[in-house]
Amino acid sequence: MFWLVTAAIIPRVRCILPIGNVIVASISKSSELSMQAIGRFVRERRKANGFTQTQLGALAGTGTRLISEIERGKPTVRVDALNRVLETFGKTLAVADLPKEARQ
Repeated sequence: MFWLVTAAIIPRVRCILPIGNVIVASISKSSELSMQAIGRFVRERRKANGFTQTQLGALAGTGTRLISEIERGKPTVRVDALNRVLETFGKTLAVADLPKEARQ
């Protein structure tokens, strides 16, 4: 079962993996790495689809500034705005339990 990530969880997300239509995030102490991973994913998908940041912002109903902040890995973006951007690629942000062997 998947849940949408709340703003309180975002700072602890460790690993971002696109699985089907869900971006699965595992929990950890480092928000910087996780937001950088989301930013790389968004940048790669945007470029693969031939969109500029302005075009992606228009498609997602956000501004160019938000797209730039996401791609740079800004750790304080709003979850609802991030999900609007991810939805343009048929994805959403969610959390899932780590397999037992991956838990610390």
